[in-house]
Amino acid sequence: MRDFIFEIKKVLIYQKGAWFILLLILLKILSLAILDNSANLSLEADKEDYLFYLEQVKGALTEENESFFRDESEKIASAKVKLENLYSDYYDGVLYNQVMPEAELDSLSKPFEEQIEKEKGFQLIYDQYMYVRENPDNRYFLYTNGWNALLAHERLDLSMFFLLLLLIAPMFCNEYESKMDIILLSSKKGRVTLVLKKILLAFGMVTLLSLLFSLIEYTYFHFQYGLSDGHYPIQSLEYFHSSLKNMSLFEAFIRSSVYKLFGYLCFSVLIMFVSVCTKKTILTLFISTVVILLPYFGLTARWIQYLLPLPLGFMLGSGFFRGDEIAGSADAIEPKVVFRAITDTEFTIIAVLLILIALTMILLMTKKFINFQSIRKEIQSIRREAGEKQ
Repeated sequence: MRDFIFEIKKVLIYQKGAWFILLLILLKILSLAILDNSANLSLEADKEDYLFYLEQVKGALTEENESFFRDESEKIASAKVKLENLYSDYYDGVLYNQVMPEAELDSLSKPFEEQIEKEKGFQLIYDQYMYVRENPDNRYFLYTNGWNALLAHERLDLSMFFLLLLLIAPMFCNEYESKMDIILLSSKKGRVTLVLKKILLAFGMVTLLSLLFSLIEYTYFHFQYGLSDGHYPIQSLEYFHSSLKNMSLFEAFIRSSVYKLFGYLCFSVLIMFVSVCTKKTILTLFISTVVILLPYFGLTARWIQYLLPLPLGFMLGSGFFRGDEIAGSADAIEPKVVFRAITDTEFTIIAVLLILIALTMILLMTKKFINFQSIRKEIQSIRREAGEKQ
């Protein structure tokens, strides 16, 4: 236990891991504010009127809601006509010296103007109505900005990505670069036990940080927009309009958080494996970064990222919930595939394959780290260097 605590102190204090964690948590919060482009700005601009209408129809589409939209459309159209007629009569009166008192004009026009002022808010809820009516069984009326900001994107969390690199890469590389691996592996608890302690420490940090970052996201968007009606179907968001998944919005968030945790754990194994193979911090950072960022920025077909046996797809998360999306006109010879749904079978195969790869990397790096032949070579090299200096 004392050795494990020392490993924690080594990572958090001696390798300045605690400072990296604090810094990148602040960067995470700033990035949420800066990169938050999922919100419908029109919804925010006319939020009061929109919420007024939303309260009338919230939830599943019903016959009463259908009637409400028809009646409200007629009211707004009628208010426009009556207001136009009222001003027409007023200006006719000016021409014929039969001017209506302004107080009377204001009194008569005020109800129509109030009705028309809500038109933008009504148009927003009407656009949502047009979307919901296409498939009313799994599309509900709700305030979407919060859930869109939380779920409707496939953006790699770069704060978490770089934090894992900075915390995990030095765990083995520092031992090699300082020649401490020779001393550690020659001690009683310096072989398999040491490797397992480092792996458990890495997994523990990844788990806590992943859950913390998911909690930060949820808390931020809860206070920024609100995350009510989490029990509504995921298809209530247009981003998941073609999804075949039977899950709620909150369940999608929980699953996405679990997928990201799994992806980060596999990524941490990749970093440790590369660090044991290369024994150099710079090389480990470079190779680990390329393995993730190259397909992330290089593949234009985003759905392929989820089929690769890499941690990337799970680190993104939300794409596993999307359905097939085809773009192109009716007369197009070959419609363009925007996104292809990841089936449950494909998901299982990728997850199992990734687990097997991670376990293989753990076994190989453990064997390589405790390889005494390489240690003997290093000892002989050190002795030669010492002899040359004498």
